Amino acid sequence: MNSTQLHRSATSLPAIFCLVGVCLSWSMADRTVAAEETRKDLPVQGRLLDAVPSGYSLYAYDDCGIPERQPHIRMDDSYCWTFNTSDTDADLKSRSAVFSYKTVNMRYTDLDPNRCYVLAITDASDHVYNRVQSLWANGVPLYGPYALPKAIAVRRIIEVPTRVTREGKLDLQWRIHGEVNATVSIVELWATGPPKDDALRMLGVSGLVLDLTGLVLDLAYEPVASATVELSVPGEGTPLAVVKTQSNGGFSFPRNTFDDLPSQPDLEITASLEGRRTTHTVPASERTFEPVRYRPLPARVGGLEEFRRSLDGTWRIDPAGTEDVRSRPLDAPQWKDVRVPGQWRQQGLDLPQDQPVAMAREFTVPAEWSGYRVFLRFDAIHAAAHYWVNGQPLGYSENLFTPVEWEITALVEPGKRNRLDLEMTVATESERLSYSSGYAFHNLGGIDRAVSIFALPNVHLRDLHLATPLDREYRDADLQLNVTVENPGKAPVPGLTLDVSLQGPDGKAVEHAVPHVALDPLGAGAKTVDVTSRVSNPLKWNAEKPNLYRLALELKQDGKLLQRVERNVGFRQIEIADGAILINGVPVKLAGACRHETDPLTGRADTMCHGEEDVKLIKAANLNYIRTSHYPPSMELVEAADKHGVYLEVEAPFCWVGEPVADLTHLRKVLTPTSAMIDYHHSHPSVTVWSLANESNFNRFFEISHELVKQLDPTRPTTFNNPDPKRICDIANFHYPPMPYDNLAPDDPRPRLLGEYFFPVCHEQTDVRINPGLREFFGFGHSDPDSAWGRYCAESFTRPYLKPGTLPGAWSHIDRSQRVAGGAIWAAFDEAFYFPDGQHAGYAWHHGFWGIIDAWRRPKPEWWLTKLIFSPVWFPVRQVDFTAGQESIQLPVENRYSFTDLDELSFTWQVAGRRGEFRASVPPRSQGQVEIPMPPQTEPGEKLVVEVTDSQGELINTLAIQLGPPPRITLPAPLAGPPKLTDDGPTLLIEGNGFSLVFDKKAGDFLVADPRHEASVVRFPLPHLTRYDFGDLAGSHGKPYAVFPDAGTRIVDEVTVQTHADGIELAVRDHYDLFAGTMRWLVDKEGVGKVSYRYTYSGEEMDTREAGVRFALRPDCDEISWRRWSEWDIFPADSISRTEGRAKAFRTARRRADPEGVRPTWPWSQDQTELGTADFRSIKFNVYEAALLAEDGAGLRLHAAGDLHVRPGLAEDEVLFHVLSRCPLGQVVLKPGDELTGQCI
Repeated sequence: MNSTQLHRSATSLPAIFCLVGVCLSWSMADRTVAAEETRKDLPVQGRLLDAVPSGYSLYAYDDCGIPERQPHIRMDDSYCWTFNTSDTDADLKSRSAVFSYKTVNMRYTDLDPNRCYVLAITDASDHVYNRVQSLWANGVPLYGPYALPKAIAVRRIIEVPTRVTREGKLDLQWRIHGEVNATVSIVELWATGPPKDDALRMLGVSGLVLDLTGLVLDLAYEPVASATVELSVPGEGTPLAVVKTQSNGGFSFPRNTFDDLPSQPDLEITASLEGRRTTHTVPASERTFEPVRYRPLPARVGGLEEFRRSLDGTWRIDPAGTEDVRSRPLDAPQWKDVRVPGQWRQQGLDLPQDQPVAMAREFTVPAEWSGYRVFLRFDAIHAAAHYWVNGQPLGYSENLFTPVEWEITALVEPGKRNRLDLEMTVATESERLSYSSGYAFHNLGGIDRAVSIFALPNVHLRDLHLATPLDREYRDADLQLNVTVENPGKAPVPGLTLDVSLQGPDGKAVEHAVPHVALDPLGAGAKTVDVTSRVSNPLKWNAEKPNLYRLALELKQDGKLLQRVERNVGFRQIEIADGAILINGVPVKLAGACRHETDPLTGRADTMCHGEEDVKLIKAANLNYIRTSHYPPSMELVEAADKHGVYLEVEAPFCWVGEPVADLTHLRKVLTPTSAMIDYHHSHPSVTVWSLANESNFNRFFEISHELVKQLDPTRPTTFNNPDPKRICDIANFHYPPMPYDNLAPDDPRPRLLGEYFFPVCHEQTDVRINPGLREFFGFGHSDPDSAWGRYCAESFTRPYLKPGTLPGAWSHIDRSQRVAGGAIWAAFDEAFYFPDGQHAGYAWHHGFWGIIDAWRRPKPEWWLTKLIFSPVWFPVRQVDFTAGQESIQLPVENRYSFTDLDELSFTWQVAGRRGEFRASVPPRSQGQVEIPMPPQTEPGEKLVVEVTDSQGELINTLAIQLGPPPRITLPAPLAGPPKLTDDGPTLLIEGNGFSLVFDKKAGDFLVADPRHEASVVRFPLPHLTRYDFGDLAGSHGKPYAVFPDAGTRIVDEVTVQTHADGIELAVRDHYDLFAGTMRWLVDKEGVGKVSYRYTYSGEEMDTREAGVRFALRPDCDEISWRRWSEWDIFPADSISRTEGRAKAFRTARRRADPEGVRPTWPWSQDQTELGTADFRSIKFNVYEAALLAEDGAGLRLHAAGDLHVRPGLAEDEVLFHVLSRCPLGQVVLKPGDELTGQCI
């Protein structure tokens, strides 16, 4: 993700980051690789040249990465992307490129075999990946393998052997030899003789929504300035208008030039310059855009008991799309069962995206529907689809994640069996623009959401749009309805009325100004009626108080019901003012998370059942905002957000649209799903912001789609989840920016929204799989950023590369900011898909399990930390002065709500075995003090637990306040005197009360095989260090996770034993590859001991995380217990982060990893791998006590002052006990000569 595309796959996209850099200008000639520089890489079949030879002219040109400018690229398994300027210093043409995780392929079919050819190929790469590739021509290795230089573009000129082109065709293929993918930016084909084609090109012509515009370019897609461009009606002599192209080759004809033409004929655009000429025809259909409009689903239909019927369930599928499949009965052998809603891959069908797939089912239209109009509706379908009903073609659709609706009245027979057939193909332009299957790492083909048929009367409500603006005092509201009534007949329909009723949140009828509307007379066709009805002081809707009214519209004829439509209505108004987002005139902060439609077993399909569940989980984490990344959500999610109170940023289905220059050929593919999104979700009060796209270049596509959004819904602000350089959208958007956020774009007056930030510990996939406790880093330092602990945690963010979480205090900074409106955590849920064949896919295995909630909807450690960090009732201090006998304490509190006074909440306290209630009255968006009574027996050093709940009993915050200074910690020490020591030469025998140790002096280790060794410790302690696991956060700069030193390189230099008054000390001086030093263990006869170590590092600089000492215990020491310090104090009983607890190595007697893809019935903390449960193998930070014990009580116990950390681990025939002096969020650089030192008791 450019400082940004964090969720982008290392195997599917060209770059993950865009570090801030300096853009340099350069000429192509400066970066042309000379023959002598790379001749050593040259295969014998091709020849590298210093320049294009004289006598050659440009024959063909592909500006790769721009779909309309790469005529010879074959897009199988490929995609377009444009490097950011901070990825490479190249110009725009060189930064746009085509990529493939398999091979990049091109084909020329019209070559003159009598000519000689030369290729000039420009490749660009970023500063992260090591790309190595080779070029092949017609199966002949032409050049390479060659490495792409980082962060620059290079042009290579290669002679094509004549034998390769003698058949008049040329197939080029770039093959991968290094990391990630193959890529190419520009391919020039030069040939002997004159140019084949020096004509002008006209591209990107579009007249949808705005003016009629286009570009005039030459063969190399360079702009042609000052060309004459004429707009005319074919066959008419005088042009409608004549303009000249601008310096960028662009031209524009205002809409009023052609909008009023009678009969809307086709138009012709002709561009000419110096004898060159090109013509383009613009049909009338390409000058108008009709937004998607859905019919309101009926709540009742006059004369019918059943008016809607589900077509969900078992369908039939022919994965091969057999010829004449629609003429074959559904019990023919090529048909198989498939579930709807459902994706193919999740049902065992792994199909290519470009393969046509047939689906069908039979259905019965109720006989009672005769005389009514019948409609077919897919709530979402993931493919381009052709439809047939009873063998008759119905139409074609391509929009994804929003409904598809057809009238089928004339094609069905009520009371009889009817047949519906679909031919579906996933690989379309809409799929490319959404990148949805690529993002999910598997084919999303299928029918995602519900399918139904429904009946409507002949005259019915065709459209319904509503708004609820408030007056200047935000008191009274206007219920504004825009209703279209459709009459398909030719004769007028008399006696029509529209009754408008409103029911309040309490279920009672609400008076309003216009309860009845006469529609007489309704002529043939459609009639649109605007209704504005004043509602006096309704309860307003906001995320804190989601007051919903129920609107009912009844279309009647002569008093008889034809159709009833119902809607939930929330009276609220959204505005942008003074750099803030206002709801009902009040600034709000958006504390949110990004959410995908996902289920581990059904994929992106059949997720409707999670809509309300997900809203409740997110709301319970004290979040009030969801970004529906990266496409519109199911209606069930939106309705739940209305009901429970969550602001939604609904996003159009466009992801990583890389081309910064948008030839507008496919503009309709952007406008159609955008308008569908708005019509589908516009009436919901929870929908607060429209997002135009995710992490794409803000090209002309999105300028026009923004204009369309504003035409269709002027009541809501827009944003674009990447910078929009022209600042067209209402809200500025940033992904993963550095703190302080107030410094972002200081001259931009718009509100700032962090579309993605605050991601969990997930990229460090090896480290966090071994040690899930690292997830606690997410909350480090946020309880009190100004404390010594908070400042220590903040230091990690000063080190190179993007870090999980965010700088301590980030949410407080946002809450207090006058310019930053909020942000969305990436992400709410893990992205993991499991298939029936045992395989899996998803970003979980590329960027890690990134949710604060797992894919099975179980809260993870970050969910609880999110709840505490984002609590709207914030206590800025965690310790207060207190003396014995003090009757009460004063505690500062911040009310971060926008609409709720703290006196609407319940507050309880608990201390010294007593509990009680107290009141708080602090207005919204203000600070105050609360007084809490103290029981007489309360002593300094105790902790006061405070709990805050809302009127529904939902926990809003809980914390522990330290009363006075914390108690002093006294650590045990070896005091019992030395155990018995016997030195028999090769071995030492140390005997104490209840234990005996046999030590092999030559091996420098315990001799466990000796029957005299009776202790849980099976190896002498070793130094322990881990190399920092950046995952993909540092690109190729980060080395993989590793544990040091390598025990296999250990050489014992000296063993000494000394008897002291307090015990016997064993000292082993040894060395390893890269490390040398001494480990000491002092132990008394009761087994109390002290381990200390000092080692010197001799390797190259290394980024490290864990440092300490590693003990090995017998395998039955498999239960960890602990008591520790945490800045948050209070955790759920099943949390791996709880401050006190016990955890067995395995949840069950089956000591093995849980199978993938099986729905768990236990908490997330009990998930187990071969290394044990998450609860067991997680680090316990800042321990006071920790013990790793067997059932008989044998084991090892640690005492500390909250300054050490422990992590158990399983190894072959032993249990490891890591005692760590450090394990920070940020890397610690270990340099040659640095010492590792520490001690533990």
